[in-house]
Amino acid sequence: MRYTIILLLVSYTLWGQTDTTSALEAMLTQSKNKQVKLKDSLDNRIKHPVYGINIAIVVEKDFVNLSQFNAWTKTNYNTIMNPNIFSYGCNLNLISKKYEFGIFITEGFPYWFTSIYVGRSIFRKPHFRSFIDFHIGTFSFGDFGNIKPPNYTLQSSQVGKDLKLDYNSWAFSLALKGIFIPIHKTNAYFLNSFEVKFSYIPYQISGWEYGYQQDPYNYKSVKVTGIPKLPSYCVSLVYNIGLLYGRQSPD
Repeated sequence: MRYTIILLLVSYTLWGQTDTTSALEAMLTQSKNKQVKLKDSLDNRIKHPVYGINIAIVVEKDFVNLSQFNAWTKTNYNTIMNPNIFSYGCNLNLISKKYEFGIFITEGFPYWFTSIYVGRSIFRKPHFRSFIDFHIGTFSFGDFGNIKPPNYTLQSSQVGKDLKLDYNSWAFSLALKGIFIPIHKTNAYFLNSFEVKFSYIPYQISGWEYGYQQDPYNYKSVKVTGIPKLPSYCVSLVYNIGLLYGRQSPD
């Protein structure tokens, strides 16, 4: 009888240990499954670029007050300048988590903007980024072939040349940019961005010049006077569409 009781106790103890081991194994399996699901969930979250390089086509609308200049051309040449509706160009920039750096070029008669810029991120979501950018560069106006400076006598080297009237100045701009990022899980993104840019054009590089392109690298010109100075400010609306390629991570 005593041995029977002992055997029963041993069997009960072993059975209990087996149940405990099975329970622990079930708990570990359940925990592992939860970790796998959590990892899958993180992997499937919307991702956005942490840094990358963006190449974009630019469409820009510039608003410059030409009333004084057009009054002068109307009086002296019976004509006014009608700018192109849009300017076109390119934007090459590096985007990081907090900053961006870039080169910006647009051209459209009679305006040309060329600048380098640095920007700081002010709002960041998986599908949208916004930056405030500071540009420094040049503003060119003109390429007028039908306007000869008043009371100007041609130099001997200018006779028979395709002469143009141009204006060149430094430009400092502040831009507020919003970037829309499509939702997907690749390293390449087609980006759409809009920005409003305020430009200050205070200092002349050469002012008004009259000259011709001697060769692709040499523009021969002379400074001329008697032409109204252009406004020192400009407002631009800019649209960019481009491709960003870079590393990404969950938000």
